[in-house]
Formats: sequence, C-alpha cells, structure tokens
Amino acid sequence: MTFRPFYFALILMCALGSAHATTPKEQYNTETREAADRYAEDMAICKEERDRKKRAQCSKVAKDAKIKSLGEALARLGKAPKVNATK
Repeated sequence: MTFRPFYFALILMCALGSAHATTPKEQYNTETREAADRYAEDMAICKEERDRKKRAQCSKVAKDAKIKSLGEALARLGKAPKVNATK
C-alpha cells in the first residue's frame, strides 16, 4: 500500500487552502476542515484493507497525519508550539 497520492493531495490541499484564506482564523478553519476531510477519506481507504495488521497501520498513519496537520495549523495560528516533523 502506497500513500503517494495521499501526500500529493495533502500538499495540494494545503497550498489551495492557504491561498483562499484571508485571516489567520479563516485559514485555521479551512485547514481544520481539510484535515478532517482527508482523515475521513483515509479511513475509508483503510477500511477496504483486508489484512488486520495493514488496516491498523493504515489507521495509525491516517491519525498521525491528522494530528500533525492540526498541530501545524495551530502553530501557524500562533496558539501552539511548532510540531516536530521527525519522530
């Protein structure tokens, strides 16, 4: 299972979302909605996986990506410390 389309969509949506927001709060709201939408799409893909271990790993990756996206959005808003990109 590859997540290349997921990462491409993530980058594309961040670029498009930040281009339309006019205030930091609007940008945060946009990024939050996009993160929730991506998470829902990723979970739908994960549910299609037959292997239990792969499904669990897929769910973990989707959840981690959502948490990271929300943390980065908060950091851009100025309400939280920056998210460490390396774990």
